[in-house]
Amino acid sequence: MPCCACSSVILSASEESPYFTERIQKPFASTQDEGHRLFIMDQPLPTILELQVVTPERPVVSSQATAISLPGKNGRLGILPGHAPLVSELAAGVLFFEHDGATRYLAVSGGFAEVLPGRVIVLAQAAERAEDIDVEKAQRAKQQAEEQLKRAGESESEQEQARAALDWSSAQIEAAQQTARA
Repeated sequence: MPCCACSSVILSASEESPYFTERIQKPFASTQDEGHRLFIMDQPLPTILELQVVTPERPVVSSQATAISLPGKNGRLGILPGHAPLVSELAAGVLFFEHDGATRYLAVSGGFAEVLPGRVIVLAQAAERAEDIDVEKAQRAKQQAEEQLKRAGESESEQEQARAALDWSSAQIEAAQQTARA
């Protein structure tokens, strides 16, 4: 919600919150007496993120990262150390992160991500490291999913299943291709 005519957004946090404290500062070039509320981290910003990617079957990745990009349900999410806390639904797609100057790729199939200033936890329905992906198998699965989608007719559940399979196989292929280019 905007705080005034400047359209700055006010964040709220409880007094018990370890992440934010409230400080009031005067707006730039303003003669008004009311200040804008800014929330500043109580502690220094982290310089690295801890990334954990887990599925119902197994942990897939536990690593440090300097930057992470997630396939959010409504678009990509770029995460850097010190990011504001959030929880987001994920779509099928490619998750990638930078660590030690290298970019690593994973295919993920939906789920959720919890982002904290120094940690990102991804709870995915399915996830696979790019180097573990069998591209030929993923391409066959993509073709089968496309054929299944054509045959699905008007059945909404069959269309959903075919789209989910198509999205997952497409994510696998894209992750493998990104790794091959790197």
